[in-house]
Amino acid sequence: MMLCNRTDFSPLALAYLGDAYYETIVREYLVTENNVSISELNRLAKSFVTAGAQAKIARRMLPLLTESEVKVFKSGRNAKNTRHAPGASAIDYRIATGLEALYGYFLLSDLQKRAKELFVSCIQNYEEEKQ
Repeated sequence: MMLCNRTDFSPLALAYLGDAYYETIVREYLVTENNVSISELNRLAKSFVTAGAQAKIARRMLPLLTESEVKVFKSGRNAKNTRHAPGASAIDYRIATGLEALYGYFLLSDLQKRAKELFVSCIQNYEEEKQ
């Protein structure tokens, strides 16, 4: 994979790619941590990939980010997007877009290990709160 500069791609293009990559990380995490049916895995995955859930995870992640990672996150969060997910506030949707842009950046910059470390460090407390 190539190393990308955060300005090589539009924030929304990074978010588009990051959305798929983030969901892959969620699915990998769920499969390795849960011995449950596919329907239950799908139900669990939805609790991590909605805009509201992504916003909560992003808020936990922000203090752990480097300066350059924060810039990528903010560029995604602040990108002009007329869409808005049903059931999510506009603020949560924008924060979720920032998280997705960050994950797109991680993938294109060959920083998958960093992406997974951040996810796991933020997800443990998030799961405890959901219960």
